Amino acid sequence: MSHRIVWGIVGVVAVAALVQCSSGTGKSCFVNADCDVGFLCKLGTCVARDAGMPVPDAGPACTDGMTRPCDGGCQNLETCSGGAWGACTASCGAGRECVADACKCTASACPTGCCNGDVCELGRTDLSCGSAGAACAACPAGQHCDGGACEGCNPLSCPGGCCTGLTCNVPSAARCGGDGGVCMACDSRADNCAGGSCKCGSGPACGAGQQCDGGACTCTPASCPSGCCQGDQCVTPSFPTCGDGGVACAACDSQKTDRCSASGACVCGTTGAPCAAGQRCSGGQCICDVASCDAGCCAGTACTPTSAAACAAPGAACMACDMFVSNACLPTGQCGCGTGASCGAGQQCVGGQCVCNAASCSNGCCMGAQCMVPPNAAACGVGGGACVACSGVTDTCSPQGTCGCGAGAACGAGQLCVGGQCVCNAASCPTGCCSGDTCLPGDTRLQCGTAGQACFSCGSPMTFCNDDQGTCTCAIAGTTCSQGCCGANTCFGFPNCGMPGACIACDTVQNDRCANGGCSCGGGASCAAGDKCVQCRNPLTSVCSVQCIPVASNCLPCN
Repeated sequence: MSHRIVWGIVGVVAVAALVQCSSGTGKSCFVNADCDVGFLCKLGTCVARDAGMPVPDAGPACTDGMTRPCDGGCQNLETCSGGAWGACTASCGAGRECVADACKCTASACPTGCCNGDVCELGRTDLSCGSAGAACAACPAGQHCDGGACEGCNPLSCPGGCCTGLTCNVPSAARCGGDGGVCMACDSRADNCAGGSCKCGSGPACGAGQQCDGGACTCTPASCPSGCCQGDQCVTPSFPTCGDGGVACAACDSQKTDRCSASGACVCGTTGAPCAAGQRCSGGQCICDVASCDAGCCAGTACTPTSAAACAAPGAACMACDMFVSNACLPTGQCGCGTGASCGAGQQCVGGQCVCNAASCSNGCCMGAQCMVPPNAAACGVGGGACVACSGVTDTCSPQGTCGCGAGAACGAGQLCVGGQCVCNAASCPTGCCSGDTCLPGDTRLQCGTAGQACFSCGSPMTFCNDDQGTCTCAIAGTTCSQGCCGANTCFGFPNCGMPGACIACDTVQNDRCANGGCSCGGGASCAAGDKCVQCRNPLTSVCSVQCIPVASNCLPCN
């Protein structure tokens, strides 16, 4: 350790002691002058001087060669010379000076060399070349340091340009750089070089995915081959914004698509395309439902306008209408005929109207637009013809659609159908007489009668039938008799009974009528002598009958 350093350390310690003990006993000192008045320096420490002790000579202020810190920063020191402290000098050493209380290598401190950080070097080697206090630099490969400067093009020889080999170039878009650095060619994102950097116009070089065009940054297919252009920005496709190859980004319809394809198109799932009109994209599939098809019906996944061939409520599955009873799809989504509902059973839709015809009502008959099946007496017919009402001579309709009486055919002339039977009566045979169920003219001697009464025979050839009145007339005397003549002028009728031409006068006690050309009691034989023919009521059954009873007897009368 040098003498200067030792004394420096001692000086620092001494100053610290002086600061710590500014007066009084215990203060550090080198000489008496370091102590306050009334104190002496003994063995490096100020002690109080006795009252009777003579004042010593102050002697020198310091010992030659001693140093002590002084103001000025950078640990500046004062050095003792000739018993007195010298000027405050910097301690930074050669090649450096104190700047802002720090030792720095500067041009004034290192005028013939170069600064390697805060160290002043000679600046004459290939790895550390420089002068005038500039920063030391390594010469490019193949160049050597000559007099503090590298040969050829370098930061020292080309401070305002850039180097291509040994050539210093004025900065341009083709050769851009500065401070003697290596020139770099600007790409399409810049159109000029300023301040050693590629620029677009007056601004910085364009960003990724952009191209400099006329001094402005733009997005083009060339600058944005894997994305799409949103204004002048190149955007990576991300649904719902899709595109590719630098085309303008497209806003996808989230109802019809759900992702971007590899080519940047808006698509639904793996279909490779957006969903069609009337569809929406759900779970990667194009579907048809009421949300996507509110003006039609769904034929599978296709939205179809409603018609008679494809009819349903909005978004429901399409159904084909029965074209026999319908010809349209109503706004309610139901099949209809014209503007109304579909035709009913036994009808056909023709020209928007429900009609009954042979095609719709083959097993019945048509009463207006209604098909009557099965046919009945009030509406009889088949094959879709007009219904007829069975009446008068008929009361039923057969399965073949024809009117009949009961299970048979229609009644003939002069008959009416009553209870399923053809009968002759006053209504069916008003101008003739009825022989059983047959209506006869009632104008012959053997079949005489009128107003539908039972035909009767006038009997004797001497009579004929008065067809205007339905009575028999005696031809001999011109007398009109209801049953003919049994004598010249005697009508055939009780109490005159017998065959024509042979009248018998009946006993009215034993008889009450004619029967079989003779006298009769109640239609049977005449009562025997001593009996009378009367009408009696049976007391048990209350039934009245004509009986023969003894003349002296009585019975319960019927009246």
